[in-house]
Amino acid sequence: MTIALRWREDPFDCEFRCIGGAGALRMFANGELLREEVAACATAAYERARELRKLLTSLPRAKEA
Repeated sequence: MTIALRWREDPFDCEFRCIGGAGALRMFANGELLREEVAACATAAYERARELRKLLTSLPRAKEA
């Protein structure tokens, strides 16, 4: 059985997918896969997504030329 949950951690779209007991967190930015990590359960994926959002949105951005 496959389970997929999707939610938004602005500005990222997140997804937890569990296939046959193996779970993964996937984070997307502007429709492109930004990060994929193993996640034991939906709760762990949600908490990790919140951590990553905090980290990624606090990093300084490069200036455009």
